Amino acid sequence: MKKRVLFMFLFFIGTFLLLNIGEVNAADVVHLLDGAADCQDIIDAEVWDFLQQVFNVIKYAGPLLCLVMSIVDFVKAAASQDKDALVKAGKTTGKRVVYALILFFIPTLINFLFPLLGWVGTCGIG
Repeated sequence: MKKRVLFMFLFFIGTFLLLNIGEVNAADVVHLLDGAADCQDIIDAEVWDFLQQVFNVIKYAGPLLCLVMSIVDFVKAAASQDKDALVKAGKTTGKRVVYALILFFIPTLINFLFPLLGWVGTCGIG
């Protein structure tokens, strides 16, 4: 279930970053997939500013929430004095750190991988 939710989140964020929220017709999509589109043709300036602000909040809130939630888990585990709870908190923290790093480096990954496929990257968002 978690993998499905993460996949859907990444899919929608990627789609949101790549396409204009307004009207998109088939010619624009073909132009976009050919890699010939300029970012100004795809994303309006107002939409770009909004996406940049949203992504900045997400990018920095993710690691912060990871830290806070991990501290809470370790405090609860230490208070319960259960060794299994400490191990579980450590595993959960490891997963959270990986997810936070992926979230933080998504624009870099997109800008690296998409040009290899001939697609437009993040258009400077991130």
